[in-house]
Amino acid sequence: MKPRVLVTGASGFVGSRLIEVLEQRSDWQIRALVHRPSSGVRLSHLKVETLCGDICDPEFVARAMQDVDAVVHLAYQNQPTRAGQSNATVQGTRVLATNARQMGVSHFVHISTLGVFSYRPRGPIEESAKLHLCGDAYCDDKIRAERWVSKVWKDESGYTILRFANVYGPYSPPWVIRILNYLKTGRPVRVGDGQQAFSLLYVDNAVQGILAALQKPPRNAVYHLCDAIPSVSTYMETLASWLPDTRPLVLPLESYRKLNSWRSKTKVELTELRTFLIAPETKVWLFRLLEFPLLLQRMLWVLNHLPAGLRQTLRSKILGMSKKRKLPDSGTGPQPTDVSGAWDGRLFIDAGLYHLLASNVRFESTKAQQELGFCPVVSLQEGLELTRQWCEWAGLLETPRQ
Repeated sequence: MKPRVLVTGASGFVGSRLIEVLEQRSDWQIRALVHRPSSGVRLSHLKVETLCGDICDPEFVARAMQDVDAVVHLAYQNQPTRAGQSNATVQGTRVLATNARQMGVSHFVHISTLGVFSYRPRGPIEESAKLHLCGDAYCDDKIRAERWVSKVWKDESGYTILRFANVYGPYSPPWVIRILNYLKTGRPVRVGDGQQAFSLLYVDNAVQGILAALQKPPRNAVYHLCDAIPSVSTYMETLASWLPDTRPLVLPLESYRKLNSWRSKTKVELTELRTFLIAPETKVWLFRLLEFPLLLQRMLWVLNHLPAGLRQTLRSKILGMSKKRKLPDSGTGPQPTDVSGAWDGRLFIDAGLYHLLASNVRFESTKAQQELGFCPVVSLQEGLELTRQWCEWAGLLETPRQ
């Protein structure tokens, strides 16, 4: 009888691709775990067992672990947790790892990230480097999740931790869809000259790394997976070339250094709020509030305490009287974009993104190649072309109407 693998986060970017590849093979039975039914669209045409539930629920996880030989844990929480809320990245990993150990699962493959070294790591960094909490919720939660995995199996072999570089490819939210959106809306996508090293991992190579780990007995080891290290500028210019008349804009080093100042953060918060208020979806969302009187009452209290300028912006948006503002001419070459000069409210500053783009650290996969037999199947050039073809099919290469 074929062994059964349980994949958490099966509806996500990497999880969906892993399920697609596993479904084409004949050596595994697949049980896909998704958080909600609506998120599993890419799995709907596949003949796989799908379970829907919360990985923080021990009873649900115990049922999902029945007759499972291996687990690939990809699920995480991509939004900060509120007080009293379960954290899927940390508590979910603890529940999954504990149940897997108790129910005799032979191999727990935990997918982590090179973000455990923060968005501003100091290199070179190997797998044995110590981890330190940096204050960023995502990075710190991933560290805590890794610690739970190693704690559960501290007395015997049972796990493999794979730390992914920046995963790109078709359907990639952070490194394809977001970057194209930044390019279209005139937001900077590189810091300084953009010659910093940019560690990448094509999605099919990430899947190949997972399959390689599953074929080996667990050694309670950690591996870094990376398949290409172009410069930030090379990657961003490639994506910009897919869009007509588009150039990757620059966040000057001087402006980047201001990101952590209190004054700059305050400006960023106001910019983010203004961006939300003028978004097309806001009008629909606000009218839906009429269905919820108590929530509407609370929102009215908040609106009454907004600055007068923001209240006027919101009023104009609801009544349909907003005036379209033209972006300044960017000239003939890449133009510096200062964090204090938000263009039409559309310069959303993601400090974590720019810290990562400003870092200059190379991550190698030598250990994974030697011990797991990790061998990337798609080159950088092939990966970018496949990504471009998907973006064209998905309609992502259409520039916004002026």
